[in-house]
Amino acid sequence: MSCCTKRKYEEINTSDDQPASSGANTMKILLLGAGEGGKSTWVKQMRLLYQNGFTSVERNYYKTIIFQNVIKSTVAISQNTAIPELQNLLKCPLTPASLSDSVISTLNNLLQNTEFQNALLNTPIVDNYTYFISRLPFLANNLPTNQDILLARVKTHIETPFTCTLNKLKYIFYDVAGQRPARSTWNHRLSEANAFIFFCSLSDFDQTLIEDATTNRLRESLQLWTELVNSPLLEKVPVILCLNKMDLLVEKLKTRRFSDYISEYKGENEAKSVADYVQGLFVAANKVNAKIRPYKVFQTSISDQGLIQNVCKSVFEFMLQAVLKQVGFF
Repeated sequence: MSCCTKRKYEEINTSDDQPASSGANTMKILLLGAGEGGKSTWVKQMRLLYQNGFTSVERNYYKTIIFQNVIKSTVAISQNTAIPELQNLLKCPLTPASLSDSVISTLNNLLQNTEFQNALLNTPIVDNYTYFISRLPFLANNLPTNQDILLARVKTHIETPFTCTLNKLKYIFYDVAGQRPARSTWNHRLSEANAFIFFCSLSDFDQTLIEDATTNRLRESLQLWTELVNSPLLEKVPVILCLNKMDLLVEKLKTRRFSDYISEYKGENEAKSVADYVQGLFVAANKVNAKIRPYKVFQTSISDQGLIQNVCKSVFEFMLQAVLKQVGFF
């Protein structure tokens, strides 16, 4: 932050006794996007960076979530293959408590099975499924690490706020559920927002919505972005577009062609080219002049602890400068 910017910011916050909830020193930021875009992972990263991380109770909770995700995906895979070892494994319902050493060993052996690998490609499963299979021997006797927690998929059912304070400015991030049925609850927050971060999963180009198997997830995300970014309620609200899961996109393009799912695309089947194409679609959909409403775009992997620290720093600086501009300091 420049000295000039810092000085102007301090002029805004002249009273240390000012209530924390007052508009002068509080930023309300909405985390928006379709389901599984990375909103909850962002909040987890914020906890690791700006709070005390996760307690042992919370780590036990995530351990159960990880086991449940593995079991749910394994059952889904079993419906697309008749591998005897897998079918035998599922003769008795799997539960977190039943993940014995022998079960874990069988699952890890299945990862080397060609038929199982093919079934993986044709089954909608949780992100990082193979990662967690390889982690089961460790997790059987230990609490999950920070990276395990970041990669664990937890569906957001209710609005979950997260608060942190930096340079006397209080940031409240609202993680709201992204599935279609939950979006009707967004309106009351849109009118209060000082900024919003929109998350789009780049790796979802080959998947359809859970709630609508006929709709491509990437197209749904673009449609939702178009509606939000051009909403009169958000016309002057600074926006950050986070094109997430670059790491998963790289892996997925090894076995998928982007153009097979997004037929308009004519470029190389390479992650950077695909990400730039998607970014172009999203930027073009924004009809609000940047002089009226500032915006910033990141192509990133929210689960990458090393990368996200720099992204967070850039996000905070962008939002601070946007606030200063709104109150007439630029």
